[in-house]
Amino acid sequence: MREGMTELEIDGWLALIARREGHMGILRMRGWNQEMTHAHVLSGESGSEISFLNSPHGGTGNTPAMAQGAGNRRVRKNEPIGIDYGVAVNGYTGDQFRTLVIGNLSKTLERAHDCSRDIHRLLVREAKPGGRCSDLYNLAVEEATNKGYSDFFMGHGDGKTRFVGHGIGLEIDEYPTIASRSEDKIEVGMVIAIEPKFIFPGKGVVGLEDDYLVTPSGLERLTLTDQVLLQVHAPTQQRRRRSSEINFK
Repeated sequence: MREGMTELEIDGWLALIARREGHMGILRMRGWNQEMTHAHVLSGESGSEISFLNSPHGGTGNTPAMAQGAGNRRVRKNEPIGIDYGVAVNGYTGDQFRTLVIGNLSKTLERAHDCSRDIHRLLVREAKPGGRCSDLYNLAVEEATNKGYSDFFMGHGDGKTRFVGHGIGLEIDEYPTIASRSEDKIEVGMVIAIEPKFIFPGKGVVGLEDDYLVTPSGLERLTLTDQVLLQVHAPTQQRRRRSSEINFK
């Protein structure tokens, strides 16, 4: 990844990796009028675009016929690059979001990213089998409010959503829903995706999403990428040449 690449170029590399590693090419969704590609690659203000998708971030896509995900915008230094990466292998789905930056983010965005990690740790500590999903949602909102980020938590304006997580398995949007009005309870054996994100109008999206298995003692994280802001350093010319030598086996 380097400054000047388009979101679509990065999206294409992610598609290659996913398919090479076993992604079956589709993410199934049951929600009405909902569709999902394998990834969202959203840089800068693209991460704050509202779409038809029931998600805190949408993007513009490359056509009004599929107005979400990566578009032709070129990534720049010192702005958030949000990658929401979903794959399905042998019918089962995984979902992960990470924030990347070429350079550095502002302190405001860095602290919001830290708040996302704090919410993950809070919910992992408090979630137990039999617990109510609405209680977990309220804990997340309280933490975002205490840190001063409630206006940007899980969207902004008309695009603000009222959930912070969802079940995941054969589909990418299963029950339970970790939402304000949810009557669901978490049970042993469920897998849930927790995705506290912050969307800043005109600036972009920051946050973390990970998948967790509900065990008798609580949550076990399944997606193992470090829960950190990922800083990208421009590749050398030698590394760029190597990156074009793709092994498809």
